[in-house]
Amino acid sequence: MLLKECTFKCTLKILLAKILMTHDISIKELRAELSSVANRAEHGETFRVIRRSKPSFVIMKIDEEEIGQQWETVIDFTEKGTKTGVSLKAAIKALRSVNC
Repeated sequence: MLLKECTFKCTLKILLAKILMTHDISIKELRAELSSVANRAEHGETFRVIRRSKPSFVIMKIDEEEIGQQWETVIDFTEKGTKTGVSLKAAIKALRSVNC
């Protein structure tokens, strides 16, 4: 419990630090500089996008650990965990076997 509490506090401090070091950018600037903003965000910078004089959304780097905790693998299209993937026919067959 103590470790979980410490992790939460550390995560909260990191998020607050990122928010405080946010760069404000307009929608127009974002459109013109999207590639640059994306690269800078991947390197840890945070951007608050302003739309109609109000903050609209935030662009920031997502940690790999956070992604793993939030997403669930439904179908694995790789063969036995390799990164090579499977054929299109095998992927379609796997999709048809899932009745969603």
